[in-house]
Amino acid sequence: MKPVAVVAVAAESALGSDRAAHSVGAVGEVPTTAIVEDEPLRAAGLVKPRVARAKVPLDRAVEPAESLLRRVLESIARALDHELANWRERRVGVCLGTSSGAMGSLTRALSLRAAGEPLSQPL
Repeated sequence: MKPVAVVAVAAESALGSDRAAHSVGAVGEVPTTAIVEDEPLRAAGLVKPRVARAKVPLDRAVEPAESLLRRVLESIARALDHELANWRERRVGVCLGTSSGAMGSLTRALSLRAAGEPLSQPL
């Protein structure tokens, strides 16, 4: 097995970008919270309409999860440009995790694929 190295990491969450995305602050500080009342959840009739969402531009043409993915990929590309100038000529792996972002789009794409329809964009 060939050795691998992690040379760039990026993250987006309701807490912020990159390091802030998974940081609750220094020991002794009051933790940052990103839980807020959510009007769409309140309108849906939830008793406790609270949510923690990553901040995304309000572009109705692009799903929020896609906007976040683009932002993370741009951040990773900048970090790789800084750390490893010729990274675009190398074999690169990406590990991606999400909660329920873009589930509607994924479900539609999988339905199209199962029906043998061509996808306009790769999964």
